[in-house]
Amino acid sequence: TRLRLLNDVGFKWTGEFGKNLPVPGGDPRFNRMVAAKVAFPELTFRECMYLGGFEDEELDTVIGPQTWRTYYVTLKDGLRNVIKVFDTRTRKTKAHLNREALVSVLRSEDADRLTKVFGDRAGLFEGFMEK
Repeated sequence: TRLRLLNDVGFKWTGEFGKNLPVPGGDPRFNRMVAAKVAFPELTFRECMYLGGFEDEELDTVIGPQTWRTYYVTLKDGLRNVIKVFDTRTRKTKAHLNREALVSVLRSEDADRLTKVFGDRAGLFEGFMEK
């Protein structure tokens, strides 16, 4: 194979192995989170993250040297930026188109719309809306 040939001639591999590459069409969990916030603005950021598929352990992971900079804060900032320009975007990426499709499902009259978008997490929605 090519890898064996390159290794045989002494090719030195460099780079970051194991680094996550961007998902084409956007991270499905982030897309569901954005759709939840756009369709139901009364939900909190954390509730949208739960509906998207994020867990407390993941959200409370500290990122960087500041102890307050958790994954939750990073996601919240990203969500705010996406929501701010959601309806006014002119250049629509595949991720944005996927999010629009999820929002249109959530805004439809389909009785199964929550299950179609959130899957097994749809049961959380009722508890969030009762408050």
